[in-house]
Amino acid sequence: MNVLVVNAGSSSLKYQLLDTDTREVFAKGNCERIGSDMGIFGHSENGGAKQTEEAPFPDHRSAIARVLEELEKTDFTIDGIGHRIVQGGWHFDDSAVVDDEVMAKILEVAPLAPLHNYGEAAAIEYCREKYPELPNVAVFDTSFHMTMPEVAYTYALPKDVCDKYHVRKYGAHGTSHRYEWMMAKEILGSRCHRLLSCHLGNGASLAAIEAQSACPIVLYDAPTLFEAGADDFCEAVVAVLAPHDTRVQRIIARDHLTEDAARARIDAQPSDDFYREKCGY
Repeated sequence: MNVLVVNAGSSSLKYQLLDTDTREVFAKGNCERIGSDMGIFGHSENGGAKQTEEAPFPDHRSAIARVLEELEKTDFTIDGIGHRIVQGGWHFDDSAVVDDEVMAKILEVAPLAPLHNYGEAAAIEYCREKYPELPNVAVFDTSFHMTMPEVAYTYALPKDVCDKYHVRKYGAHGTSHRYEWMMAKEILGSRCHRLLSCHLGNGASLAAIEAQSACPIVLYDAPTLFEAGADDFCEAVVAVLAPHDTRVQRIIARDHLTEDAARARIDAQPSDDFYREKCGY
């Protein structure tokens, strides 16, 4: 499926046309200095050199119009258009296929990100007018952060004020943090449960991410774990070895045994070297 990805910023617009199955990029480019007397348009195809020229970009509609005009000169097909939207407000916890209702909500929350949402909405509207048969999908930076617990997104303000005016932490650069989380899980596998994601650019943000489906942690009594063969069902086994005298004192306090009886019980158990050899950590 060939998707045109559009990232409209406050004074720029970047785009790529790619095959979402193979990740092959057919064309990409950018429109810079939107809103100025004269902007710069850059375009490249199939990994070739970027060609640049001056072009008037009084607004985002003119910028996306120039992009579509250039792509129409090629043989590339477009099956859908994806738009990065900075602010989804309280409405969106996931991406959404754009219709009139979605457009209205994007504009409703635009005061939360006025430099971005209005321009992004203008680009979407032009694409819908130009190609009414193509689906447009809005991908919101804030949707990734909508799973934050209340204690994390709440400001120290009266609750009625926060509820009335939708005051909360919405988060930033969610598409970037989502990608970093996906790649971390791909690289680290089952070991990746928590991540501090850093987005560093002209704008910077941090996100502390935790797996929503918590990794099950089962604690076994170590002496029976290996005897029962239950370690075969564990992804990892961690040995926590207390000093010998500490163990003696714990048994005496817990089971009211004499010191000799406590030491005899410890001696009857597998040695520390046994656990070091059997455990992964």
